Amino acid sequence: MGRSPRRPGQALLCTAAAFGGLVLLSRSWTFVRLTARPLVQPTDAGAILRRWPQRWTGRRVALHAATQASEELTGLQEWMEEGGALSSGLRLADLPGFKFSLIAGESGVKAGDVLLRVPASMHISPSSVRSSALGKLLEPLQLDDSATLALGLLAEVSKKESSKFWPYLRILPGASDLHIPLLWPEEDRRRLLAGSPLDLAAEQQRLGLLEQWSGIQEMAKDVPDLSAELTEEDWLWAHAIVLTRALPFGNELSLIPGLDLANHELGSNNTCSIGVAAPDGEVMEATEEAQLQGKEAEAVLTAGRDHDAGEQVFIDYDGGVGLRLAWEMVHTYGFVPNNMPAYAGRPVFFEGVQAEDPMARQKQALFEALGADPEVLQGFWHEVRPIRAQCRAMAPKLRLAHLKEEDGPLAADLASWKAEPKATLQALQAPISEENEKKVAEQVVSACSDALSGLPAEEELKDKALVRETENEEPLEVRTRLAARVLLGERLALETCIREWTEITG
Repeated sequence: MGRSPRRPGQALLCTAAAFGGLVLLSRSWTFVRLTARPLVQPTDAGAILRRWPQRWTGRRVALHAATQASEELTGLQEWMEEGGALSSGLRLADLPGFKFSLIAGESGVKAGDVLLRVPASMHISPSSVRSSALGKLLEPLQLDDSATLALGLLAEVSKKESSKFWPYLRILPGASDLHIPLLWPEEDRRRLLAGSPLDLAAEQQRLGLLEQWSGIQEMAKDVPDLSAELTEEDWLWAHAIVLTRALPFGNELSLIPGLDLANHELGSNNTCSIGVAAPDGEVMEATEEAQLQGKEAEAVLTAGRDHDAGEQVFIDYDGGVGLRLAWEMVHTYGFVPNNMPAYAGRPVFFEGVQAEDPMARQKQALFEALGADPEVLQGFWHEVRPIRAQCRAMAPKLRLAHLKEEDGPLAADLASWKAEPKATLQALQAPISEENEKKVAEQVVSACSDALSGLPAEEELKDKALVRETENEEPLEVRTRLAARVLLGERLALETCIREWTEITG
């Protein structure tokens, strides 16, 4: 079982949204109504993680903090009000620990209030870039959506004050304020994330983007809408903005001014949807393509509950798709969410059916009959979390991988090509034989133990993870704390999974 996984960086990001070969993680609430989910109950092994502030979000929570109104923020608010995008019930604010945010206005907000209506003409999107003169010039490169959006952003930045998006562009964070591993110095990333799949994912992402830039660079010099002084650092910054701020709108990711200021709170029921103007001037939700015919689509933010004046208006970045792991949140947004134990975990690669297995063809045929990708049987990534069900969710595939003819009637039927696919799959949900289950347990314990051995000691991580953030921190301090919290979450998940299976190995 020494075969290494194919394209590991891409496999690690198996839960991501893929855009033309470049894998990106984006805010996944996809403009559907959000529902609050119960928080995951951590095991006793999560005592260290539970010592973190209960509502810590990677940035201090400010529900009714004193606000500041910078010139840039005031300019953005005025621009959005002129475009009819901002309601009187919502204000843009500079909150301590959060920077630019959304808060309820002086009269507060009631559940059901429409807070934002940002028309598509105020978005920067791949389709708008492709329909521009810049897009026509770049057609020969056949760029994916994320690259197109990043170049569109750079083109607007190059225009400076002449860009219609200038009020929005002025408030975008610089590279030093974006804490995603893509932008970490290589030496810091390798040292701080040693033993974590996040290091490999960030490295492969960076290498892929630099390779893409090498193909764009020569042509970019001759494109009037792009500055001739653009560098690979600018290219990486633009992708970091896309990664951390782009929102799914229809069938593509877009930069949506104002809406991308909403910060994350687990379980927030403020909702995002696609809307169109109703005959009375109000907005109505568009649930079918036909409703958009002849009308401009709008990105709509609606309050899911009452908010007091000055209270921050959050959204749930993870709404509707299941909790992301801490490494995914750091990879995508550069912070670890509140209730960290709920996000603890890491992907682990498990070898599958071996080429020399005498029943390899039957096992592959079984998967194909079930409509599954037969390549999964050769090996797969599984998200290990500190939850019993998740620690055992890989078992059915591993039971099949280790299945031998002597394991009983199920194996005999499979060997003779008589196995009924759905019935076989159902049977694999439970142990097949004592020997088969022992093999599965040994593989799980071995894979998780190997992963655990590459991580720093718990005490070393704890000291770094529990450091409180302060004003004007150096980027290295932020990276060190984020990395330690990710790795502690990985340790918790791996240790829990090892305990779950060790008693079976006997």
